[in-house]
Amino acid sequence: MNRHEYNTMKKSFLDSCWACQCSTRQGASPAWWGAPWHLQRAHIVNKPRRKDRRSVVLLCPLCHNSLDQRENYADDNRPRLTTNNAIWLKRLFDPEFYDLAFLKSNSVRQDLEPEVIPAFYLTTQLESVKRAAERADE
Repeated sequence: MNRHEYNTMKKSFLDSCWACQCSTRQGASPAWWGAPWHLQRAHIVNKPRRKDRRSVVLLCPLCHNSLDQRENYADDNRPRLTTNNAIWLKRLFDPEFYDLAFLKSNSVRQDLEPEVIPAFYLTTQLESVKRAAERADE
């Protein structure tokens, strides 16, 4: 797989997180956030870690943190994302580069299957679609 696709994939999408749909544009971070705020490539599988578009999803720093199962921030109550949730997001947002066989071949886990994201994220996605529809009607 061409590394160029991996390196340029962020340009193919709007600046919003695939999980929570929050904007990652300059100035869109939560008021309490004190670090850089940008769209991040989050690896679904990393054994070995590959610079391959098939192995990543695009997430905001908070959802990336949730996927990596790091500690929760005190001001953030989002539920954890699992690897199988990330696979579901990959299939939904980047179907051209969705390859479950590739993911399984690069993971020690063999139980990899798409699994719908928690309701918290589905709700934020629906709210984002509603806002976009309202803007289009203006």
